Amino acid sequence: MSAPLTISRLAPDPDGLDFAALQKAGLAFVQELSGNHWTDYNAHDPGVTILDQLCYALTDLAYRSALPHEDYLAAADGAIDLRRHALHLPQDVFPSEPVTDDDWRRLLYDRVPEIDDVWFDDRGAGLVDIKLKACDDPGANVATAAVRRIFAADRALCQDIARVVVLRTRDFYLSGDIEVRSMRDAAEVYADIVFQCAQQVGSGLRLHDYAQAAGDAPALDELFSGPFTEHGLIRAEGRRHAHAAISTLRLIGVIRGIEGVRKVHRLEVLDEHGRPLDSDPADLPDGEVPRIPLDQQDRGRLNLHFMSKSEAELGADDEGRQDGAPARSNAALRDAARPHLNKLRFERRTVRERQASLEHLVVEPRGAGKPLDHYYSIQHQFPAIYGINAYGVPASAAPETRAAARQLKAYLYIFEQAMANYVHGLANIGQLFSIQRNARRSYYTRPITDYMLPDIEALYTMAPHEIAGKLDEIRQCFDPHEDRRDRVLDVMLAMYGERYTQQSLRKFNFYFSARQDMRAWLLENKRAFLVRIAAIGKHRAAGFRYDLPAWNTDNVSGAHRKIAILLGLHSLRCCRPLCDVLRRHGLRIVDGGDADGASFDQLLERLESRAATPELRVPREVLHQAFPHDGDSAPADVTALTPAQKRRLRLLNMKSEGFHLIEHTLLRPRRAADDATAKDGFYSFQVSVVFPGWTVRFASAEFRKLAQETVTLNLPAHVMPNFYWLGHDDMEHFESLYPDWLDKLRAVVNASQQAVEPTDGMLEALDEASAGLRHFLQSLPADAGPRSRWV
Repeated sequence: MSAPLTISRLAPDPDGLDFAALQKAGLAFVQELSGNHWTDYNAHDPGVTILDQLCYALTDLAYRSALPHEDYLAAADGAIDLRRHALHLPQDVFPSEPVTDDDWRRLLYDRVPEIDDVWFDDRGAGLVDIKLKACDDPGANVATAAVRRIFAADRALCQDIARVVVLRTRDFYLSGDIEVRSMRDAAEVYADIVFQCAQQVGSGLRLHDYAQAAGDAPALDELFSGPFTEHGLIRAEGRRHAHAAISTLRLIGVIRGIEGVRKVHRLEVLDEHGRPLDSDPADLPDGEVPRIPLDQQDRGRLNLHFMSKSEAELGADDEGRQDGAPARSNAALRDAARPHLNKLRFERRTVRERQASLEHLVVEPRGAGKPLDHYYSIQHQFPAIYGINAYGVPASAAPETRAAARQLKAYLYIFEQAMANYVHGLANIGQLFSIQRNARRSYYTRPITDYMLPDIEALYTMAPHEIAGKLDEIRQCFDPHEDRRDRVLDVMLAMYGERYTQQSLRKFNFYFSARQDMRAWLLENKRAFLVRIAAIGKHRAAGFRYDLPAWNTDNVSGAHRKIAILLGLHSLRCCRPLCDVLRRHGLRIVDGGDADGASFDQLLERLESRAATPELRVPREVLHQAFPHDGDSAPADVTALTPAQKRRLRLLNMKSEGFHLIEHTLLRPRRAADDATAKDGFYSFQVSVVFPGWTVRFASAEFRKLAQETVTLNLPAHVMPNFYWLGHDDMEHFESLYPDWLDKLRAVVNASQQAVEPTDGMLEALDEASAGLRHFLQSLPADAGPRSRWV
């Protein structure tokens, strides 16, 4: 068994809290530096006294630097704002959307109490049949609608429902002889036997309390593996496929585990005609699932033989009982067991619907709420004869003595200011390790006041608030806050196994001339990734919610959202009209040297006046003039642009950037046979990724290569992308088709979720919209696409 890959913790400085070790090291340095001029290193020497005080202060700083991590992030009351520090509870960060069939079974069993079990059948091309076993017939329609709603919310990319089928149930009954030795009521034992056998046959899923499951000592990442189930931990422990036959041996094992059961002498399973099943029964016909009804009626012949109960409960001794006695006993037991069965049924339904408590399993971290910012000067610890502690110099002291004390106080101030800044930095670690915007510092300073160091303000040549300003100016000279902030964000991302390499984006810096603007933009990209880290991890394989509005929203797939952040496209809605910003300014981008195209000055005039009519045709080369790339130089009239003009041109480009991601599975014809759809390779686990090709950055061949690689690497491995880079006219045509298709798809899905079959008119309208999108994509010229990539 291979050892887990771990990184050993860095041990704290072994000498940091050891005063004697610090003093010894300090004396060694002093002797090395001044051995020829200083010969007295005894305790009475003022230099040694100062060294001792500084060593003592360093032990305090070392102690404050070795506190539990929670203390640095906690507020005064000990509470930690987890969201502010991009921290998440295990149940929020470990679970994922359902990926496997077992994931889906557990999720649907958790969310839909009207079903006993659920199974998935793969139809190909991302289509699945969902087979349900309803708890009872009246709940079948409710269960079907609920399953469709949950599937729409949690489906994977390129996955869709072909059919939801409610399976027919076929009743079976118990027959046999069971020996019981217990003080329990006979009806309770009978009810337990019937109920647990019904559970074993009825479902292959078992619900466990999270606290009970944690007692088996699994790690939290194992406990919360797959989708998070709100009502407890659900495990697949029984039936693995819908039409599996009943296993008598498994039922015997279940009965033996019931309290009071001593021995199972005989057990048979009878069909509705009273015929016993074979010892090795075949699976049930397709479309049927077995059920053991709680009301065994007169068809079940389950006899309980009590070894330690009074004969009054049995009616007669087993050996002397007549032929009709067991039947009368069974009938009496069934009648007496009904209240217990109803109680068990109610308890099971309550457990299915009760919200699981994680209170004792997952405890939110808290800090001690220690005041880390408090600084207490070492000069308080000096002997009074030095005249620098709170008592100062005696009133009778000579002016030379006063001056000497003030000189020593000023000399020690340099060391104290460094230590006060260090303490202030510790108190602001929570600011550094946070997802706050526009963090402009990574080191911190604070002026030392009379409260910290008596009479220090009298030595200042300016007011304390001016001292604070001067200290901050010094800090700015030595604070590489962008670099340190970048590394801190890397550490925070690494906690979730993620990284965000910005070198590629830095290479395509077409829009920012000032270095700090580019760095700020790159840091904001990384911060945006960290803000959404839990959702990105959970929804990494998920598709968009096709039952909700999607156009001009952030309702996109998990891969779409992550790719947008990695390409720096997160500041606007992910699914939006990319031609909209040009349309609002009355602009149309045309390719090639259009003789009727506008000049650069006309473009600037339109942006400044915001006049939208008449439409202004702008050659793509003119749009690019303000941001030369690929070795080009800017024309002379462009270099004279004002910052406001450059900003307008930059926003015009950046607001036109984005992409659309279309799942081919959802474009399938709804009135065609599913088998025919599965055989058409166009619909099978493919997506089309549509980019605008007219902006400065998106026109770069190198950036297009980066964008396609980013998409390919962040899509699920089984999904193949096809890339299209469209001009303005083609994109406008596409964006006239795409929202119409989204609306028609949502109408069909919402009708299905209401347990109402979509009308032929709705399906015909969706098929026409889907065909229009497919034909448009397949008709694009070779230079626009498609270009397919596969990992």
